Amino acid sequence: MYALKKHSGIAVGYLTVFLLIVGGLWVALGFYTGQVAFMRRQAQAEADAAALRAASSLPLYNVTGQTSDLHKTANGLQSGVVH
Repeated sequence: MYALKKHSGIAVGYLTVFLLIVGGLWVALGFYTGQVAFMRRQAQAEADAAALRAASSLPLYNVTGQTSDLHKTANGLQSGVVH
């Protein structure tokens, strides 16, 4: 009986260490998940900006297939001649 009382608190110590390790792993997982979400959002913003930039450089065509005056003016063209 005396031997059981001598080691009765060791399970509490092991449980405490185990819970601290598991809690630390959960914190690390949350941190990593946050980093992945941030990097994904940043990459999406860069892809959107690149797509908008590429789309803005496309010529605007009207129904007849001619380039619009707005696009010519934006690119410094007047009747196909660069000024």
